[in-house]
Amino acid sequence: MACQLAPRDDLDNQKAAAISKGIDVIDLGVGDPDRPTPDYIIDVLCEIAAECGLDSREFQAEAALGRYAELIDRTTAIARQKGVTSTPTMIFDDRVVVTGAQDYLVYEDLLRRLGARRLDESPAQ
Repeated sequence: MACQLAPRDDLDNQKAAAISKGIDVIDLGVGDPDRPTPDYIIDVLCEIAAECGLDSREFQAEAALGRYAELIDRTTAIARQKGVTSTPTMIFDDRVVVTGAQDYLVYEDLLRRLGARRLDESPAQ
């Protein structure tokens, strides 16, 4: 019998279904590391923080303390409930989810279907 991997979307659906049933899911994927973040990644994040005008030492201290971990976990859970499984993910009218990088025409078509119009257009009669 050949081994076949489930499609990624199917795994995400199975995971979401298990979580919705209250099952504690242990995800060993990229988003849930089981080891500390390597120093070189922390260094790059501190550089980016400094470029954004933040104090890099304060940023590193806050990250080490995990001060924002609860907020991040909470917002991540909300995002998952709304169907966010990748970056970028766009949610339109709180009912249509578009995942992955898309051509602008995809968004333009979707927005028109949802009733949006260009500022220089007159309303549909």
